[in-house]
Amino acid sequence: MANYKTYKPELRKNFNYSCGYCQTREPEIGGSKNSFQIDHYKPKSKFPDLINNYENLIYACRACNGYKSDYWPSSIWDNLLKKIILNPRVEDFEKHIDKSNFAWYGITFRGKWNISTLRLASETQISIRKDRARIEKLISKFEKQTLIFQTKIHVEQNNGDLGKVKELKTELKEHMKDIEMLRGKIQGPKD
Repeated sequence: MANYKTYKPELRKNFNYSCGYCQTREPEIGGSKNSFQIDHYKPKSKFPDLINNYENLIYACRACNGYKSDYWPSSIWDNLLKKIILNPRVEDFEKHIDKSNFAWYGITFRGKWNISTLRLASETQISIRKDRARIEKLISKFEKQTLIFQTKIHVEQNNGDLGKVKELKTELKEHMKDIEMLRGKIQGPKD
């Protein structure tokens, strides 16, 4: 069986370059090298036989991994009270946490407990989500403008104004670079 650290590239892809707990994306907090870690859902200190089990590994930001640490329900009361970290591999967070707003809200006691324990409604998390929403809105606006550029290019081609076509294509190319730059702030891998 492979050492769990060798799974990081695969985990990154499987978790869409985002923290399994707070869903913060790599580009939003500086990339994978310093900001993301491999969490053992069932802590290695309590479940050493699962240390290299891929199904027990969660791609997590440094903050969530630190808040979770090696927590595992230690008593029947913890289990009864649902003081259990949600497992992003197998559980539907939306059953426990309303994510429709920037400040996530716990629907169930377990959801509220996870929000509190992992600080999923912290000012930092809210700020990251607001920034992401603003960038997504800008991308959407720019993508609509791309269609306008393409229509103008088509019209000018039909009019035979090759100078205007060249000018519009240059503007469109710059516009597309802006869209990709914005996407890079919130999507995909960042090493």
